[in-house]
Amino acid sequence: MAGKRPLTLAEKKVLLKEKLLAKSQQDKTAVVALPAQQALWAFTMANPASPAYHLKFTARIQPAVPAELIANALAQLMKRHIVLRSYFEFKEGRLYQHFPEQSLFKLSAGSIDEAAISDTILHDYAQL
Repeated sequence: MAGKRPLTLAEKKVLLKEKLLAKSQQDKTAVVALPAQQALWAFTMANPASPAYHLKFTARIQPAVPAELIANALAQLMKRHIVLRSYFEFKEGRLYQHFPEQSLFKLSAGSIDEAAISDTILHDYAQL
């Protein structure tokens, strides 16, 4: 630093303004995934059938709740917690975590008979 004069307050303000402006224009919807996230992603890509890190859950709600109410509750939960809306994308040799403003999740509902429910539960637990 020998030979360089210290910045004046006005110069520091201009430099700070330029840096803040550049930062505000960056894409805030995606960030490079953390090393631990990259490791989990790599494990999942190498072992797509592995049940590790995947929790399966089956529930019977009685009395029946209209699907619209459940969809609205999930939408509110996802709106409140950004991590529930996030997803990963491998692009240009790097893994990115995206944070969209709107959830990409869509709830589908249907009917299933008692025998099929039991078969589904048994199949899911046999996978563990």
